[in-house]
Formats: sequence, structure tokens, C-alpha cells
Amino acid sequence: MNNKPTKQEDQTPSLWSLLDEVQQGDKENKSQLAATEKTDTREREVDVLNLPPRKEVHRKKQRTHLKMGSPGAPLLRFLIVFILLLGVLAGAYLIWEEELITVISNL
Repeated sequence: MNNKPTKQEDQTPSLWSLLDEVQQGDKENKSQLAATEKTDTREREVDVLNLPPRKEVHRKKQRTHLKMGSPGAPLLRFLIVFILLLGVLAGAYLIWEEELITVISNL
């Protein structure tokens, strides 16, 4: 057998030292943030490692969709689509007057 350490075994000490540096950096950042909050209330640094969970941030989000569950909803949807279609046709007529008339008359 080969007694040569594998790459995984070689990385372990360096990874532990990186982890210790990050943990010590968190403690130092907390003390620095407390000092900067006292001195400057206008600018705040965002500590990326101490952000709230995504679930908490997006939990407060309101729904923006329109419920159309009433009995008149199909008629309302039809009217909205019809008005939008009329608007598109009116815009096309304003842009391509002569060409649009010739295309329609040739059909």
C-alpha cells in the first residue's frame, strides 16, 4: 500500500485554518459594525454572512394577481381582450394605412 497522503488529507489543515479565519472575522466584523453604527448612521455596510433567511424576507410578499372568480368574469375577460385587440388594430392602421387596406382587400 501507498502511505502517501491523498489530496483530501492534504487539504484538511488548510480548510480548518480558513474556517477559523472566517469565524474570527465574524467576531471582528460584529465589533466593527457596532462601532460604525454608532459613528455613522447614514451609511450601513451589508454583512453578507449575516443576512436573514430567504424564507423570512419573502414571507411578507403580497400576492398581486387579480382574482376573477365572480360570475361576470368571463365577460370581463372577453371585453379586456377585445379592447386590447382593437387597440392593436388601430395602432397597425395608423402605422400601415395603405398597405393594410390593400392586404385586407386582397383577401
